[in-house]
Amino acid sequence: MNWKNESITERIFSIIRPMWMLLRKFSPKGTYIKLGDYCIKDSTIPKVDRLFSRTRNKVDQISYEENTTAAIRKYVKKGNLVTIVGGGYGITGIVAMEAGGQVTLIEASKIRACDISKAWEKYKLKGTVIHGFVGSIISTWGDLNGAEKINNIPKCDILELDCEGAEREILSKLDIEPRVIIVESHGHLGSPSSLVKSLLISKGYRILDEMVENLENDIVVFVGEKLIIF
Repeated sequence: MNWKNESITERIFSIIRPMWMLLRKFSPKGTYIKLGDYCIKDSTIPKVDRLFSRTRNKVDQISYEENTTAAIRKYVKKGNLVTIVGGGYGITGIVAMEAGGQVTLIEASKIRACDISKAWEKYKLKGTVIHGFVGSIISTWGDLNGAEKINNIPKCDILELDCEGAEREILSKLDIEPRVIIVESHGHLGSPSSLVKSLLISKGYRILDEMVENLENDIVVFVGEKLIIF
């Protein structure tokens, strides 16, 4: 251990770490985290994690999904049908409903689906949460616990895909034509941004926005608009 390069806080944490990890193990679960403009309860996080900023900073994300939420605010209009595949913490659904959209969200993780429903209730918003998945499961947070296989994505005006690598298969087999598709590529999970972009174009979409989320993992948010041929 190089004590010269460590702050006092780091030194203290290194010493108490074994006791801290034991405390986390037996701590009641369920605490709020700050994600952008919203406070969302995660029922899996030990409550004691709020005691130390070192731990808290690993879950609080002021810039959480900022590219996707910016796209939703820009393109969702009042009365639009919005389908979200891969719900995360439900933030993009909240933003879409605040913009006037009617949201159907599909989330593979049972505990996340439950947390999303509670978050929407907290913000007094009504949307449909489906505990299910579309395409292949490549990477998911938590246990599926009987998630429903969704073979047909509901027709919609706006389609958001944040499905941890499954976007490649979903776009390839897509049989609906939303006005706008917002999709996050995951190159590190087999869905490189170049392929996601070409799939959008091949489906008749022109790229409106292309925003890098994480260069190292090739995570890029694309916004595609359906071309209208007269």
